[in-house]
Amino acid sequence: MSQPSFKKIVFVSGATGFIAKHIIGQLLETGEYKVIGSVRSQEKAELVQNLFSLDYDLSLLEFAIVPDISKVDAFDEAFIKYGREIEYVVHTASPLFFHAEKSIENEILIPAVNGVKSILSAIQLYGPNVKKFVFMSSFAACGTKEFDSVSRNFINEETWNSISWEESKESGYKAYYGGKTFSEKYCWHFVKENNPHFKVSTILPTYVFGRQKFEEDVKQKLNLSCEFINEIVHSKPNTIVDNNLCRSFIDVEDVGKTVLQCLKDNNLENQRLLLSNGRFTLQTIVNEINESFPQLRGKIAQPVYGIDEDKIKTMATLDNNKTKKLLGFQFKSFHACICDTVSQILATEKKMGCQ
Repeated sequence: MSQPSFKKIVFVSGATGFIAKHIIGQLLETGEYKVIGSVRSQEKAELVQNLFSLDYDLSLLEFAIVPDISKVDAFDEAFIKYGREIEYVVHTASPLFFHAEKSIENEILIPAVNGVKSILSAIQLYGPNVKKFVFMSSFAACGTKEFDSVSRNFINEETWNSISWEESKESGYKAYYGGKTFSEKYCWHFVKENNPHFKVSTILPTYVFGRQKFEEDVKQKLNLSCEFINEIVHSKPNTIVDNNLCRSFIDVEDVGKTVLQCLKDNNLENQRLLLSNGRFTLQTIVNEINESFPQLRGKIAQPVYGIDEDKIKTMATLDNNKTKKLLGFQFKSFHACICDTVSQILATEKKMGCQ
């Protein structure tokens, strides 16, 4: 490898992902790090490399091919090659879909858990100089959708989802919740049983909004969270909005900032960091877009005020004050998240002649 010796090397798994691209960009922008990103194929490596090529120094970005994270030795080859030079690992690779072609267990649950098992094993065996491991978990690991929908319930950094493995196999949606829960539980179990030479932090984002890292990623259908916003942008005045869907949000740039802070701040070691800056319903998104983008009024779903606030009152209390205090920076507002996301969609579609 030809990188300058003063660059700290960070291994980022799942480099093609929405969040991962932002993390990689923020790492490179500091000028302090070289990034090795894992992708499934050489084709995907070239795709991501081309995206970063215009604005970033490609000598500080390299790729390792990891075809199948469900294999127990999935990351061994990458760490045999690069392991002695890697100082930090950020694990974002995990299935993010709710539909399996044949087996929910084999396509969603097992890859999620084995991905964590294989990368931790590879670090332990072949990464003697790794200092910190940051695992991208999810709010899903804090509780089921049903638990989150009961107002008397309370969720904070200590709360765990009680879903069982058998329950997780009942649907793709439950499998996602189960996969995030069991993979993070394994991470902390590994720490307890092995007392590894590196420190661990886990990050639990709620629904992640914000701009795509690259204009080329603004497609007809966006990643899971941003697609909620995209669907409203392309809705009709008579569209009926499901106000029962109530979740919490965080901006993708704040997720990236949290990762970078985990690499530097020893106070974040051995912590679960719950990333949320408030609740929303689909109607909240509709109302915000109508207010902030007058050119869309009368063309998309119509604003209705108050019903979203009523729905939010029926949800569990989410308290992540511990995380906010540890991080010490202000999360982006709902207004900023929506405006960033919608502005990019509209600008890209205008450029492509879609408006």
